[in-house]
Amino acid sequence: MARSAEAIIKPELLTWGRYSCGMPKSVAAQKIGVPIEKLLSWESGESRPTIKQLRKAANVYKQTFAAFFLQEAPEVFEPPVHDFRKLSPEEDGSLSPELILDIRTSLDRREIYLDLMHDFGENPLLFKSKTSVQEDPENVALRIRKFLKLTLGKQVGWKNNRIAFNNWRESVENTGILVFQATQVQLFEMRGYSVAKFPLPVIAVNRKDSYAGRTFSMIHELAHIMLRESSLCDLDQVQKPTSKSSRIEAFCNHVAGAVLVPREHLLSDPIVKEHSGTSWDEFEISSLSKAFCVSREVVLRRLLILGKTSREFYLQKRKDYKIELELIPKKSSGFVPPSTNVISATGKPYTRMVLDAFNSNRITTSDASDFLGVKLKHLGKISHAVGIE
Repeated sequence: MARSAEAIIKPELLTWGRYSCGMPKSVAAQKIGVPIEKLLSWESGESRPTIKQLRKAANVYKQTFAAFFLQEAPEVFEPPVHDFRKLSPEEDGSLSPELILDIRTSLDRREIYLDLMHDFGENPLLFKSKTSVQEDPENVALRIRKFLKLTLGKQVGWKNNRIAFNNWRESVENTGILVFQATQVQLFEMRGYSVAKFPLPVIAVNRKDSYAGRTFSMIHELAHIMLRESSLCDLDQVQKPTSKSSRIEAFCNHVAGAVLVPREHLLSDPIVKEHSGTSWDEFEISSLSKAFCVSREVVLRRLLILGKTSREFYLQKRKDYKIELELIPKKSSGFVPPSTNVISATGKPYTRMVLDAFNSNRITTSDASDFLGVKLKHLGKISHAVGIE
């Protein structure tokens, strides 16, 4: 059998490809399917990959095959986000290849969306709302609910947290923000991130999180967008804020809670009005959680902020819920149909824009498949799912 031809490329392009997704040498070699010594040989210029091996490397690094034939390496991608995560002393703060690739993909989608809008002769909706950490979070929350056009009447009518998340997401997208869902990033690494680029800022939440958790993360990141602060968050804010970063996180957490559980509506709820003392039984907490379609922890945090419970009670219940969650057997996500997966990950606005461009012959079938990350045969079902016939 004839040996595959070597790829005549500059070795620094291979190093650039690996660095741009933050992938360690050992991991890259394993994914490409070669010994690490072979990968090091390619990067040093002592040998070259075959065309077939280069195609595999391009796929692993999520770069186009043609990119490795450039005359010089582009700048290595640096995620444009401020890291607000509360990392343990053992963690070095570096981002996993999966997270770097997700941020890069989100920014690529944003550019695709803007380019397609330009081709259609349209301008993106401008997100203008701003805030600062000096503003009262409760007032910020009232403004957010107003421009999202979501009334309490609508909110209490949602049957479950999945419906709630989808409605909140659609409302945020309608303000001129793209909302994506990360599918390959571990939850312990990231709950959400945002990129405050205008027009068309980006919010991403982790699909491994619960629906209630995703909704909170999305509104938390919306507050970051209003602060004009690109962010990477895990939202684990328990201690009193002492640094600038922790004060910003505390502010965004407070805003998110106040948006989802408005002060006046919580205080006027019969369960709260008729309650006395700082301890709450599980039935009361769960009832309020279901009424507002939020997690029990969000309810408790709101009760704490509004002086209806003690910090000791809040911390104990938070600890109890964490233990409870660890005891619940992990469920397999199962098979997700490609059409459902695409819309879930990229959102309806982005999906519709790509399909509209495809149907009007502004992009090729190959472009449409690439932009949505699916095979051509799935485009029909995706079109039907987003209301395009």
